[in-house]
Amino acid sequence: MCEQNALQFDGRIAYDDEYNGLALDKDEGDRIASKMGNASVLFMASHG
Repeated sequence: MCEQNALQFDGRIAYDDEYNGLALDKDEGDRIASKMGNASVLFMASHG
């Protein structure tokens, strides 16, 4: 089932299944950005 408000996110959601702890360096930021690609929303594992 889909509803009108949710359709704005269709095809624009990325998922990150890895959790490497705190992002303490640029490499982790780059890794997260690469997971996002062109998506507008990123769901991250182990982030409630």
